[in-house]
Amino acid sequence: MTKAEIKTTAAGYQKHVEWSGEDGCFVGRCPALFAGGVHGDDEAVVHQLLFDTSEEWVGLLLRDGVPLPTL
Repeated sequence: MTKAEIKTTAAGYQKHVEWSGEDGCFVGRCPALFAGGVHGDDEAVVHQLLFDTSEEWVGLLLRDGVPLPTL
């Protein structure tokens, strides 16, 4: 799969970025692809990091021959 195809595939998974008062930062998650999440003080940066991390996970799953979760 090309980088562009990985990016398009990763974009199809639902992602959430929200403020966590408990953690005092923005937290981004993509539950279908990975447990845990990404975090930071700037919502836009967390959003981009979440998309980058999702793309990385899709690439890793494909590389390792693990079926992608159903969209």
